[in-house]
Amino acid sequence: MIKAILLKPLDGDPEGSVREFDRADFDRLEAMGAICVDDGTGPRRKLSVLDVAAQIAAGTEELARLDRLVTEAGERHRKAVDAAAEAERTTAERLDVLRRDVVGTERSTAERLDALKRSVADAEAAAQERKRVLAHEAEAAKAEKAAPAVSNKAAPPVANKGDPAAPVTKG
Repeated sequence: MIKAILLKPLDGDPEGSVREFDRADFDRLEAMGAICVDDGTGPRRKLSVLDVAAQIAAGTEELARLDRLVTEAGERHRKAVDAAAEAERTTAERLDVLRRDVVGTERSTAERLDALKRSVADAEAAAQERKRVLAHEAEAAKAEKAAPAVSNKAAPPVANKGDPAAPVTKG
């Protein structure tokens, strides 16, 4: 026996009443839309062909809408993947440029450092030469001080034989 809810009055029982039917009667009455299974949720009509067709049409429309959404999402995903690949390519190019700049800067810095080292070495050599010259000049000055003083006065002329006599001036 199958418990069913009457969707139409039957044998003096009002609509909504619960009754039990054998399988053959249940199938026949359900096909006519007069009863439905009592599953505890209340009376429900068996769907007509038009109701089923309307549900199929609604499902088809929903399916088409979902298909459009999935297609659009796929397109957005493809565009995002393309954008990420482009960003990665651009980043790689920028990284290569930066690496070349760093290498160039390192080379330039090394060249400047070498030039500075040469300049410092030249300055040190010039300082050593200047120190040597100053030491030589200092020794020359000491030697000059230590030598006997030579007078700047001219010695009186010595008369040689046969020279006329030098005039003598008194003073």
